[in-house]
Amino acid sequence: MPLVPIIDGHFWVERDGVIIDEWFVDYGTIAKINGATNNRVYKTAPKEVSSIIYTAMVRGYEKYTEGSDWTPKMNMCFQNAYFEAKKNGGEIYFGSMGFKKADGTVWWEFGGEDWNTYKQFIKCWKPAFFRENVSDEFSLTNLLKLSGVVF
Repeated sequence: MPLVPIIDGHFWVERDGVIIDEWFVDYGTIAKINGATNNRVYKTAPKEVSSIIYTAMVRGYEKYTEGSDWTPKMNMCFQNAYFEAKKNGGEIYFGSMGFKKADGTVWWEFGGEDWNTYKQFIKCWKPAFFRENVSDEFSLTNLLKLSGVVF
C-alpha cells in the first residue's frame, strides 16, 4: 500500500481568479471556537514545497483518482481539490488556510503565516486510505452538540 504524507496544510482550486473550496459546517464551529470570523484567508506555499507535497499525494492516491461522482468531505482537501479540478478545471494550490479575526489577525487552522518548508507541512507518513462514506454524525459540530457544548 502506498504511503501518503499526513499534512498540516490545505489544498484548494483556483479558477478564473476565484478560489473554489468547499465550506463545511465544522469550519464555522472551528472559527467560532477560536474567536474568528467565517472569512477564510489563504497563503500559497512556495512552488517547490507545493510540488513535493502534491506529487506525494498523487502517487499515494493514484489508484483512487478515477471516478466523477466524488462528494467533497471534511479533512479530505486533496481529494476535494483534485476532483474539482479534474471535473471543472482550474489549478490546484497548496498552502495555509485560516480564518480572519476581528482584530485583523488570522487563526491558521491549516499551516501557518510563516510556513515555507515541506518539513513544516508534513507531520508523518501513513498508508493511503480512501473514505468514501463519511457520515456527518462524526463531524466536530455534531460531536460538540452531543457532548452538550453550547456555543
